[in-house]
Amino acid sequence: MAAYSSPCTVDIIATAEKQQHRFHLLLQCEMADSNLHYEIGIEKKEPSGSSRTRQSGHISVHAGKNQAGNIAINVLPTDTVTATAIIRRDDTLMANATRTFAPGSLNP
Repeated sequence: MAAYSSPCTVDIIATAEKQQHRFHLLLQCEMADSNLHYEIGIEKKEPSGSSRTRQSGHISVHAGKNQAGNIAINVLPTDTVTATAIIRRDDTLMANATRTFAPGSLNP
C-alpha cells in the first residue's frame, strides 16, 4: 500500500455517555474528497479477557472537519481501550491514528 504526505489528519474522539462510551473519528482535510474509506477498530482489555469491534464505510469529506464512524461500548474503570483509525483513498493511505485509554481514564 502506498503512503504519502496527506492533506488529511484523523483523531479518535471518545465521549462518555450514561451507559456507554462512544468512539468516532474526526477527520480534517484541506480539500473536499468524495472517495475516502474509513475504518475504526476498538479493542477492550479487561481482567477477564478482551473483545474487539470494527466498523468501516465510505465518506465524502468537505474541506475542514468531518465526523466518521460511531461505535458505542460498555467500559469499566478497570478496562484498557485501544482505538485505531485508518483513512484510505483506494490503496493509498491518507491518514491513520492509534489512541490508548488507560484504565479509569474514560470514566467521569
